[in-house]
Amino acid sequence: MNGLGLTLLVALGAALVLGAVAHRLRLPPMLGYIAAGMVVGPFTPGFVADREEVLALADIGVAL
Repeated sequence: MNGLGLTLLVALGAALVLGAVAHRLRLPPMLGYIAAGMVVGPFTPGFVADREEVLALADIGVAL
C-alpha cells in the first residue's frame, strides 16, 4: 500500500476508534474525531504522517 493510502487508512481508523470511545464516554463523537486528527496530524509525535500527504488529504476533504 502506498503512503497516501496508508495515511488515509490510519486516519480513518483512528477517527473510528476515538469516535467510538468518545461516544462510549457519552461525549459527542466529534471530540473523538478531533482527537484523532491531533494524534495522526503531522505536527504531533506518534504516527508521523508525511506532511505533503496530509495536506493532500485536507485538500480532498475541502473539495468534498
